[in-house]
Amino acid sequence: MDNARLGHALDSREGKENEPIATKTRLGWTIFGTCLDDHPKASTTPFSFHICSHTNGEDELHVAVKNYFSLDSLGITVPGKELLSVEDERASKILRSNTFLENGRYTTSLLWKYDDVRLPNNKAMALRRHHCLLKRMEREPELGEILKRKISDYLRKGYILFNANKPGKVRIVWDAAAAIAGTSLNSVLLKGPDKLEPLPFVLYKFRERRIALSGDIEEMFHQVKMNEEDQQSQRFLFQDDKEAVEPDEYVMTVMTFGATCSPCSAHFVINENADRFAEDFPAAAEAVRKNHYVDDMLVSVNSEAEALQLAKDVLFIHQQGGFKMRSWISNSSTVMQALNGSDSSDRNLDLNKEAVVEKVLGMWWNIESDQFQFKLSKRRHEDLLSGVKIPTKREILSMLMSIYDPLGLIANFLMPLKLLLQEVWRSGVTWDEPILARLSSWKCSNP
Repeated sequence: MDNARLGHALDSREGKENEPIATKTRLGWTIFGTCLDDHPKASTTPFSFHICSHTNGEDELHVAVKNYFSLDSLGITVPGKELLSVEDERASKILRSNTFLENGRYTTSLLWKYDDVRLPNNKAMALRRHHCLLKRMEREPELGEILKRKISDYLRKGYILFNANKPGKVRIVWDAAAAIAGTSLNSVLLKGPDKLEPLPFVLYKFRERRIALSGDIEEMFHQVKMNEEDQQSQRFLFQDDKEAVEPDEYVMTVMTFGATCSPCSAHFVINENADRFAEDFPAAAEAVRKNHYVDDMLVSVNSEAEALQLAKDVLFIHQQGGFKMRSWISNSSTVMQALNGSDSSDRNLDLNKEAVVEKVLGMWWNIESDQFQFKLSKRRHEDLLSGVKIPTKREILSMLMSIYDPLGLIANFLMPLKLLLQEVWRSGVTWDEPILARLSSWKCSNP
């Protein structure tokens, strides 16, 4: 009875009458029910279960392809308002209770699944991983120097604190998914409700009006402080001195990229901060809430003056919560000049010498012609594109999925390849078998 909470039912699944019931507790899932042959309503075969959950690489590929083809329906229907699950309700309650603004910066907490979480001591595992990282640093000294500069930068900005009981420096090895005795930090954290605007909707609105504008929040997760109690669950190791016996311990004082709850918590803080200014800066507050996708903002307005005013107001709102917008890009050189002091951007990634192309939410955007562009690596697929090599099912899928088109702008060009992939799937050809071994009679009407 001292541990009755471990047997408390958190969830359940029920079949038909007289069939077993599955109940989820803090110890896992339990299946129970009638399985006696002499029961008046029992089947002739007793219910007996042995369940083994297993996935391999090919299973994951099948799921990936299924999800990929489901993207074709994006934008056709508008997702309705969904009821929050029990876990999302708990996450929302924690965020509302534990998030506050102090001295211009927000502080929040981790989204724990349970009130009393006890994590196993994973220092031995962390030390083993640290040892592997040390060897890698020896092989890649340039990477080691980058990490050292990053740690120094984190110390300067106050993102990490040093354990005064152990002088020295640290090596980053935090990984919230790393498990010890079957338990990781992420396994006891809630993901939280997904309140992001759907990606296609953000991109649609980005293409609506004449002047397009994009920017991102600098180190967004690290601008949100973590409460002192939860900081102890964000320890990591670093060692600058090769001769040291053990690495030194630090704790992250801010939100990390590794925690599964970080995206939800950061988005909650961003929206909470915007709501404070909804009355005085309605357009900017709306842009923060509806035109942000994680740390990127994509908006479009009717004029350059409107773009500059919106950028100024968004900058102000974010600054009041400790966030900084940066890397502004626009299809207007005037807007670029005003925001960056130059009509060029450090983020520029040229597809060719003439075009000035930027990456926005995975899309290649030519800011001079104000067009989305698509590219396929000729070097990577040279043998396939030239017809020298017969492709396998894996290579066809790789080529198809390397073209990112969430808005379906070139769906008519990709359709023949999708039809080919479906036909390959029906043939039963294996992943690494040349497709003509099974499809010698198949011909594409739209090559």
